[in-house]
Amino acid sequence: MEHFVRMWAAPLKRMNTPGQRPSVVILDEAPTLFIPNFQQLPATGRSNKIATVYAVQDISQMVGAFGRETSEMILGSLSNQFFGRSTTPEVAERVSRMFGRYDQEYTGRSVSHSDNGTSFSQSRNVQQRDRLEAQAVMRFEQGEFAGILAEGSHAEFRRYFAAPTSQGQPIQPFKRVSETDTRQQFSRIKEQVNQVLASVPPQEAPADAGHNREQNERKAPPAQPDGRATAAANGPTTAAEPVRRSDGPTKPTPRLLPPAQPEPEDWQNFM
Repeated sequence: MEHFVRMWAAPLKRMNTPGQRPSVVILDEAPTLFIPNFQQLPATGRSNKIATVYAVQDISQMVGAFGRETSEMILGSLSNQFFGRSTTPEVAERVSRMFGRYDQEYTGRSVSHSDNGTSFSQSRNVQQRDRLEAQAVMRFEQGEFAGILAEGSHAEFRRYFAAPTSQGQPIQPFKRVSETDTRQQFSRIKEQVNQVLASVPPQEAPADAGHNREQNERKAPPAQPDGRATAAANGPTTAAEPVRRSDGPTKPTPRLLPPAQPEPEDWQNFM
């Protein structure tokens, strides 16, 4: 976890310095990533030419991962905000409050009849209505978004965004390789390996290897006819391992592979 945090923190710190080239930080499923002090990046990075894209499934996911205070700090530092359909009532109410309310004027008329005749009266009433109701946010269709913008001719919007036409190309079928081509490639690889092994010279033993061997022979107890070392006279009698002699860290001579052209049985074992 510590290595992952350093991997994120180091490049972001270098990017978020004056005089750098324009850059963008795009985080999808952002609440699943932990970046220390990330809530400061959208605010401070804007002056250093860094555009931050912070994508989440739902604001409630942020609250569960970081807590309400940190989530509000991140949302407050994002100037442009886009909201799609949300099935969480709290999030839908939040989006509705962002769009505010407007005054709706209602006019009422009444007619009354009496012995003196008929009278007419008219009244006016002003009520506040949500510009974007929370129920409407919970019923957004696919591709429908609402949001607020920091710059531009429109400070807010509610639009449908159509998915662009895919520019992907179908994957071409793989080239079929015959058995003859496969055998030739196998032979070429073996020949190259043999050339590499043949170019490696054998490593000679160190100059003091013979001296070390003599010292090991002097220290080793005499071996019995059955190949086991004799135990000390005053020590406990236990079975000893066979004496192993070491002439130093020598390297064996490289062993070449079989001929480049594989035999039929060799080929079957290889496959």
